[in-house]
Amino acid sequence: MISDIIYLLYKEKLLKYEGFQKKNFTNWFKSNELGFFLKIKILSKIEIITALQIRQYLRDYFESNPKISEYEYVLSLGESGKSGEIILYDLKHSKAMNARYIDLYQLVRLNPGSKVLFVDDLIGTGKQSTEYINEKLETLIPQGVEFSILTIFSTKTGRDFVLENTNVTNVFSINELNENDSVLTDSNCNFSKKEIELMKSLNDLLGSQTSTYDFGFLFAFSYSVPNNSVQFIWKDRYLYKNCKGIKCNWNAVLPRYY
Repeated sequence: MISDIIYLLYKEKLLKYEGFQKKNFTNWFKSNELGFFLKIKILSKIEIITALQIRQYLRDYFESNPKISEYEYVLSLGESGKSGEIILYDLKHSKAMNARYIDLYQLVRLNPGSKVLFVDDLIGTGKQSTEYINEKLETLIPQGVEFSILTIFSTKTGRDFVLENTNVTNVFSINELNENDSVLTDSNCNFSKKEIELMKSLNDLLGSQTSTYDFGFLFAFSYSVPNNSVQFIWKDRYLYKNCKGIKCNWNAVLPRYY
């Protein structure tokens, strides 16, 4: 079957994703909402970042930016069990930074003048980070303690949003995402206007209109797909009505489990 040939072309890439199984590709590829050639184009543009890449990013960044080592304390940004903890784990194993790794409850014990660095994998719209900082961190961080964020990827829009709406001192980003790479914007030069409209329509059917974080990227980490990626690559076993009003079940090529 031709789908098996397509799978072989992208197998090496897709297997970088820890939750991937061949059946994910098979079920996703046979869907009717996206055209044959558009699905191939989407597969070619998906980027999956591995733990080895993340650790190398961290080593290179700390080597080029020694001042970031002035931060005395490090912890993850976000709820327990989320992506920030994975980046914290990779930072420890990269051995790029000599700092004290602390837990959230220890923040209240820090002295004025202390410098704290929170780590995360991605800041897209900046809204999720801002909500977490303002709703949870502001009540825990003592007055006079400086805190910043280090993220593996970010958009300029997201960084600016966090800086404008929180008391964060700096947002350090190792890699900047090109916002024109969003498949939901007409400025994306990798897809035709017709293809973009088709992807927008499908993303809306899968609940994009109710999401405040969807930036429209074709982007994943090996451990999960971020909220800022389009829902039609990660939303799995989702019941929806297609453009003809028929009830359907959407299957993800890179299913997200948390």
